[in-house]
Amino acid sequence: MTSSDDLAATSWRRVGPPLLWHREPGSGAVFDPASGQTHFLNELPAMLLAEIQADWRDGASLVEAAAGPVDLNPNDRAKIHAALHFLASAELVESRDDESIG
Repeated sequence: MTSSDDLAATSWRRVGPPLLWHREPGSGAVFDPASGQTHFLNELPAMLLAEIQADWRDGASLVEAAAGPVDLNPNDRAKIHAALHFLASAELVESRDDESIG
């Protein structure tokens, strides 16, 4: 698996009403009208969530949209996976395994 393949294996999207943001340097708070909950996010999850829309996008394209073309080491990829899974566990985004679709 190449450096981008592991991020490309899962896609993410946001469905529901638009989120309401309050940004701080290095973090942010987001209110989800669908759940009535406010979530306090560090920089990485906030950056990724800002790029996730209603259309399915894989992790590699989300990172490139947020940060431009970057060469990620295994530690960086692990942090991105953790941030995306955190957003899914908070029910701010949905995920799907693209390998099982194709």
